[in-house]
Amino acid sequence: MSRDYGLDLFQNAIDSLQESVRYYDMAVADESKYKFCIILFFHFSELMLKHLVEHVNPLLCYERPSSESIANAKTINWRQATQVLINSNVVLDKKLARYLDFLSDLRNKIIHYKFTYSTANIRMTIVYLASELRKLYKELTKKDYYLDLNEATKTLLVNIEDDYRKQLHLAQADAAEESGQGGAMDCGFCGESDTVTARDGTVARFCHFCREEDTRIECSHCLDIYWRSEITPLGKNEEDDEVFLCDHCLSQIEV
Repeated sequence: MSRDYGLDLFQNAIDSLQESVRYYDMAVADESKYKFCIILFFHFSELMLKHLVEHVNPLLCYERPSSESIANAKTINWRQATQVLINSNVVLDKKLARYLDFLSDLRNKIIHYKFTYSTANIRMTIVYLASELRKLYKELTKKDYYLDLNEATKTLLVNIEDDYRKQLHLAQADAAEESGQGGAMDCGFCGESDTVTARDGTVARFCHFCREEDTRIECSHCLDIYWRSEITPLGKNEEDDEVFLCDHCLSQIEV
């Protein structure tokens, strides 16, 4: 016997979050499970942002709010959703777009071609976004979506948030000890504050949290020197050399 099944926007988001966290838990013993965690968690993130836009104004969830057939109109993506929230005077953490962009790119690679990922970076991304989106939800709706989660999901999210803060504290302490008081810098890769120390003079930086090493590199177009975290890799050219572009040169090419 056939049955109808459906979820509204919020329920759809929560369902994907719970499935994502289930894979996150399994990935502790099997890192391949992060693949499914990433896909589902990005789905949750985009839907949650749309739900927050829906809270501001349901019509703003659509690219064309004036459409005569609004039920079939195309909905906005996560970038558009964040901009709608900003335009609605919602204050967003500066790191939010960076983490979402990372997750979106990785999700697309997983679905469409081949991929690699650092398990540490995945954990940081998941924990940050779960916490930040929860904070946004509470600020806009005066509710807590954790109350709608099953106990297993809620418990795991609370636990990894606590572990995240502990790891960040230790990384900042290590950076402060190595660099001297006030000498630690922010990380351009993971976005955390006061976790980076200089290595080999001024030609390299090391993050004690995400463990990434930042080095100086030349923009392939303008030839100016940037930190690796500030410049975009575009693969290899015909001579098999790595190509990197600074934000300015990349914007000129995209135009």
